[in-house]
Amino acid sequence: MANPITYTIPGMALLNQRVEVSNANDDCVFTSCAAIVRALTSNKSITGSQIKAADNNYGAKYTGFASAGNLVDTLYRLGVTMSRQGNSTQSGLVTLLRARISGGHPCLVTMPSQWNSATLVKGYNPRTYSGYMHVGVACGLGSGMIRVMNPWGGFWQDGSDSYWALRLLTGDIWVASPKSVPVAPAPVTVAPAPKPAPAPAPAPVATTADMTDAEKLAAIVRILNG
Repeated sequence: MANPITYTIPGMALLNQRVEVSNANDDCVFTSCAAIVRALTSNKSITGSQIKAADNNYGAKYTGFASAGNLVDTLYRLGVTMSRQGNSTQSGLVTLLRARISGGHPCLVTMPSQWNSATLVKGYNPRTYSGYMHVGVACGLGSGMIRVMNPWGGFWQDGSDSYWALRLLTGDIWVASPKSVPVAPAPVTVAPAPKPAPAPAPAPVATTADMTDAEKLAAIVRILNG
């Protein structure tokens, strides 16, 4: 049987939160963010524990749940920008998610921690659910299918659009993009100013040759005689 997923964002790795050095059972947000950083930047070895240690809201010794919103500044320093986007309906949220994935943007998505059984509980509604939650990275598509990198053990959680419409919580997703790098302006080459033309040589000045004594005397006589 052919794989129904035909596109996975390049560089997206399967990461396992349960091998993190601390708080492994609750590190889904940190591990999912590490997978996003690996996919969108040149850092191919970062872990969830390293992101947690670098974040001023948490730190290396933190234990407990985490919020993607608190990691926006840390992820920015690591080369990734995060944008929270939502839709008023579940079908609209799935459409939004598909559009972002097709554009090469991994997305943090929130689902019930018991993603299989929670939806069977009477009265379950993804818009009002208030139980334990889990986070993964939506990163692939097929015809009517969405792929999520689930960090609980590290596996591809492939499901239909309707499967995910039933499980996407909070009415929104966190869309990841590579941080824009300002393009340095092209160097401007200024041609050197032309050298001034050399000044023309002075024209020769005609001079009168010295007169002899006889010529001087003749000239005086002419003057006296008017």
